[in-house]
Amino acid sequence: GGLGNDYMSTASLNNCVFWENTDSGGFDETGQVWTEGGPVTFNHNCIQGWTGAMGGTGNTGQDPMFIDPAGPDAVPGTIDDNPKLSRGSSCINTGNDVAVPPDIFDLDGDGDTTELMPFDLAWQSRTVGDHVDMGAFEFQSPPGDFDLDGDVDQADFGRFQACLSGAGTIQSNPECLAALIDDDGDVDGDDTQLFLGCLSGPDIPVSPQCAG
Repeated sequence: GGLGNDYMSTASLNNCVFWENTDSGGFDETGQVWTEGGPVTFNHNCIQGWTGAMGGTGNTGQDPMFIDPAGPDAVPGTIDDNPKLSRGSSCINTGNDVAVPPDIFDLDGDGDTTELMPFDLAWQSRTVGDHVDMGAFEFQSPPGDFDLDGDVDQADFGRFQACLSGAGTIQSNPECLAALIDDDGDVDGDDTQLFLGCLSGPDIPVSPQCAG
């Protein structure tokens, strides 16, 4: 299983993802988190098989949509796994900001130890967008980055063009989420201008805030 908590322990879980862990019952809720008497609180977590029986707020059982949870070797739990979130994951912007710990060790060297933790597990920005994400890795990919390689280049532009719907025509193709840059449901000239503002070229990283 993913987490075990016995009667002598107390745990508070926030902004966590428990997925693809198993016990004798398979991949259900108890395969992810198991408790026997010890008090546990769950808030703003993504837990496979979530039933709601353990209470809390903001929890979900939706697939976190890891980029490649088993990696190229197709074996979960090895070094080539990529448990970062894909665009469209329900874990993006749905964490609890209050639960982010303070930067007591001043990891970014700015002298402020009361600010929220500035980095995720990959030493990238901990909060991108309106709220922190669930999980150890914050979704970092900029608008228009269809292939999730950190840049916005001609390969992305070709896919953006294929998603153009025109003003007022809703673009519902899930493959076009990266093209919905102004979040009004269509892909039109406004999105095109924002996309061009993010265009960086191959292998040139671009900020997730490139569209303003």
